[in-house]
Amino acid sequence: MKKIYRIVNIARSGGHAIANWLYDQFPCEKKDLIKFKDYVHIVNNQNGINVIFDRYENSNIHFVHRTKARYKDLEIPDIDERESIYILILRDPFNLFASRSHNRDMRKENRQQIDKVKDRWKEHAKEFLCDTNNYKNKICISYNEWFSNVEYRKSLSKKIGGVFSDLLINIMTNEGRGSSFSDRNNQHLRQHAQELDTANRWRIFFKDDRYNVYKNKVLPIFKDKELISLSKRVFGNIEGTEKLYE
Repeated sequence: MKKIYRIVNIARSGGHAIANWLYDQFPCEKKDLIKFKDYVHIVNNQNGINVIFDRYENSNIHFVHRTKARYKDLEIPDIDERESIYILILRDPFNLFASRSHNRDMRKENRQQIDKVKDRWKEHAKEFLCDTNNYKNKICISYNEWFSNVEYRKSLSKKIGGVFSDLLINIMTNEGRGSSFSDRNNQHLRQHAQELDTANRWRIFFKDDRYNVYKNKVLPIFKDKELISLSKRVFGNIEGTEKLYE
């Protein structure tokens, strides 16, 4: 059965990098990768496989079910017959909020907006852990593990029925303004993304006095015991972060 892969993530969770890597698991000529309205990508490869990737950034879990209208301008005759598979991407909350601090627009968020992102992260984490089961057919991706573990990436490629390729693992995407901690004009890093220290963004952020205003708005969320419990269940104990919540 032909599929729609619905990619769900919070902004600054590595969604752009993972999405581009996922597209590349289905080899195709460049002209056969069709982009529609920035969020729908259709892959037609030499074997005639037609795969749709649909992206939902910052969406709540339930919104993703109500979006067939997104395809009304696409002439895909079997759109209603396709199997939906949900791809849920999660990054640990410490590095997520550190990365958001380096985004000019996100840095302006007030405490209420930050709490909303925190609650959305917890919602995604519960679905990731199957505490909730809104997505009956889902593939959960830990950004932390995806970035650091080639065997993990191979298993993901197999799960989606792709042909494993790490060709794009080192390419920093233009979407989402690339890495928030790195010079986007650094041509070396744009071609060597695996050199980015994405697991320790939180250490840089919480030591940098330039972000004290945003830091003071973010620090209280780590007193949320449920957030910390969910993070430990998904990512284990991230050494050093305990000083942020104990």
